[in-house]
Amino acid sequence: MYISQEKTILVHDLIDVLYIDPINESMIQLLAQKTALILESPYFALLLFPTEKSSIPLLLSSNPPEFIPAYNSVYKEDFLTETLVNTGKECVLSRIPGWKDAQHKNFLQTLGSVRPSSDGIYVPIKSPNGVLLGLWAIARASGTSPVFTDNELDTFRFLTDFMSNAYLRSLRSIPKPEDVAFLDFEGNILQAGDRIKDILKNFSVYGKRCIQGKEVSPLCRLITRYKHFEDSPWEIGMDEVEIYCQGKFYAFAFQLFGNDTTSVKKKGLPYALVSLLQESQVDTAPETPKLAVEATSPIEFTKREQEVLEGIYRGLMNKEIAYELGVDESTIKRHTHNIFEKTGFNSRVELILGMPSPSQINFS
Repeated sequence: MYISQEKTILVHDLIDVLYIDPINESMIQLLAQKTALILESPYFALLLFPTEKSSIPLLLSSNPPEFIPAYNSVYKEDFLTETLVNTGKECVLSRIPGWKDAQHKNFLQTLGSVRPSSDGIYVPIKSPNGVLLGLWAIARASGTSPVFTDNELDTFRFLTDFMSNAYLRSLRSIPKPEDVAFLDFEGNILQAGDRIKDILKNFSVYGKRCIQGKEVSPLCRLITRYKHFEDSPWEIGMDEVEIYCQGKFYAFAFQLFGNDTTSVKKKGLPYALVSLLQESQVDTAPETPKLAVEATSPIEFTKREQEVLEGIYRGLMNKEIAYELGVDESTIKRHTHNIFEKTGFNSRVELILGMPSPSQINFS
């Protein structure tokens, strides 16, 4: 998948807004605007399949107002949805065999009369257990526009992964005040409900384990995950973290706070929420992640890589480590890349949770 530098900024903005506001009609219009700029496809829709409460699909769309009643009149003839349901995968109008056949003529003409289009993409929305809940759709603006390319399909698939994740988050029940804490962008806890405050207090004391000669508490792992999410939330699930402590399993979720995050990116001002999603008793501790690259001999790090590792353990971002060491941020990124190459991990969270014992590490 290739995205130009200019459009990468738009993609980043789109992903950021999905961690701020819930999926609703106004959000659909905002997503439509951003997707139109990225993929040059002004028609955008969220289609939720019929449920026990509604016998017809729920359609939120940036299409012309007359499109929705037109679609509802022929939705049973929607062969793209039929293809998606049968395969469980995305589908592209221009790539469906026989899409111009007479049996599809009424469906295409009905929609084309209110909104001409040359091509469209449907991508499924699935629940965690694989149940189809609905789909995301985009369409070109006229009957003479070019069809979607493989790269555009990959890009839309990438974007809808985050959209679907945001939709599933919107189905969660609203957390109780006692289960919510406010953080600033550095990860400092500004205010917390009674229940989550007690949990975080325990995290700072209990459940410590020695990594590279340092004690890393569950609270440190929580804040490290948050700062990694805040710095670059480009990975599905980076807004959640699971922690085991004192015989209990905890699941948390992060959410950016406010519409203009740059205005509150100051120490001591609310930047994000952390919510407790689950607390449960467990009999045994979960397995610690193993090294992605099994080490048959001690892993060797340079002195500078050791300094970068120490910064990562403390939850510092690259620019903060660079400031402390008096080097450029690009230098820290290069050392971090080398550390990931040596261990086989792909993120700081995996690194902290899965580093081997000190006896397996050498510093050269």
